[in-house]
Amino acid sequence: MHPVYVGVDIGTSGCRAVAIDASEKPIAHARVGLPAPKRLESGGVEQDPHCWWEATRTLLRTLAGKLTGHAPAAICVDATSATLLLATIEGVPLAPARMYNDQSAIAAARQIAQAAPAESPALGPGSSLAKLLALHEQLGPSHDAPRLALHQADWIIGHLSG
Repeated sequence: MHPVYVGVDIGTSGCRAVAIDASEKPIAHARVGLPAPKRLESGGVEQDPHCWWEATRTLLRTLAGKLTGHAPAAICVDATSATLLLATIEGVPLAPARMYNDQSAIAAARQIAQAAPAESPALGPGSSLAKLLALHEQLGPSHDAPRLALHQADWIIGHLSG
């Protein structure tokens, strides 16, 4: 068996994967679509994280079917930056994920603007911090158990690694 290295990219409309050999030559690739994110009147853009996992599983099964004579040696996952979800310590999502282009965390952005320097990437309703504060507010005090704030790639890597 020859080793290959797998790269997975989770986007807004689909997931893609490529397997390359040690000389960086592509051996196989696959693509799986995702359902469109839900757009809210508030400027929110949400997606169910479970669709990412199902698409990733389908993607990797499809890719594996094309890797005759090759064995994956490593996997790397990247995803849309600033897409954020809150999950239990076990990785169970507590609400839909806020997508990278979600602009609904206006109140949280105002809070951050009072403390953050002008050049801070935490500024604006689309920042991960603003989304985190908005999700915490959305869940309310009934969900004060420990939780994880995860970006898309973090959540998928957690599933892949257990």
